[in-house]
Amino acid sequence: MITLDLFSECVHRGLSVYRIQTDSAVIDRLYRFYALVFEGNQRMNLVSSRDMDRFIEYHILDSLKLASVIDFTNGSVLDFGSGAGL
Repeated sequence: MITLDLFSECVHRGLSVYRIQTDSAVIDRLYRFYALVFEGNQRMNLVSSRDMDRFIEYHILDSLKLASVIDFTNGSVLDFGSGAGL
C-alpha cells in the first residue's frame, strides 16, 4: 500500500491533466477508500491484483475524468457497475 503523501501527489498530478481542482479533504477521503479496497482485496477479489498497482490511474482518475467534460452539479448520476464502487 502506498503512503498518503505519494497517493496525494499522484492524484493531484493526474487531476491537473484534466484541469480538475480538489482539496486535501477530498484526497483524504479517496485515500481512505483506496485503503479499504486494498485491505478488502486481500480477503476477496474486488479488483485484480495487477490493477491494485495502478489503482489511482485505472480506478480513481478514470472515474473522475468525466468531471472535466460534464457538469454534475445540477443533476443525477447513475453508477452502472464500473468496479469496486467507482
